[in-house]
Amino acid sequence: GRIDLGYETNIVEMRSYGNITKLSDDSLFHVNATIAINIPLTTDHLKKISEMLYAGNVENPPVDHYENPTLLGAINSLADEKTVMKIFDNLSQLGYIEKPKDLPYTLLISDIQLYWDETSKSFHTENATGSIIWMGDQQFNQEIKVYAEFGKKTGGEYFTLYFETPYEDYLYIMSRRNQMKVLTSNDEINEDIFGTDAGKRTIEAEGKRVVYQLESKPQVGKFVRRMEAYLEGSDSNDYNYNDDEEDEDY
Repeated sequence: GRIDLGYETNIVEMRSYGNITKLSDDSLFHVNATIAINIPLTTDHLKKISEMLYAGNVENPPVDHYENPTLLGAINSLADEKTVMKIFDNLSQLGYIEKPKDLPYTLLISDIQLYWDETSKSFHTENATGSIIWMGDQQFNQEIKVYAEFGKKTGGEYFTLYFETPYEDYLYIMSRRNQMKVLTSNDEINEDIFGTDAGKRTIEAEGKRVVYQLESKPQVGKFVRRMEAYLEGSDSNDYNYNDDEEDEDY
């Protein structure tokens, strides 16, 4: 059913669906989640990023939707009955899920395996494999390498997502209250984002104007190494994101 990962924001709208289990042998809360996010990138930036990821991810295995009840259940909760029926009709005819034009969520990911880490007070991915259903108007319906973190720091609640293709194309998104940062593996896309007028990158939220920016490459690398450390069971404290740390310029 509907789950709450503990993340609320004035910038990004998110809905999560899935199931939570607690295993007796490790006393951890495990989550299998499907997550829909409305990422407030410009249409042009979203298009370029999604096309980059799709081109690099095209050889990854397709999603077997009928073997994924969490995804199908999430679809039922994302829209009204008419829109849901249209999605399932298209699935039966086309063999994949197609994003309805009027659905506000620009990113739909599934098979995100998370666990609750009491030390960092956050949810982390248990493995590096998930599924991306769509981004923007680009349909994926494929497996993809993904790291995810949802948590709370001194500055408020936050989430970080990192996607990587077999060709090492990547997308990093970090959002917390009054802030959103992105970075891709494509220098031209990064330069386009950095060079776009701030007015076009402005997000209106609670009477405030927030401009999304580029993340620094060192911070992206630090996040990836920290997620890898979690998966390997080693100490991840050396790679913690410091809210007060100044980023290097791109």
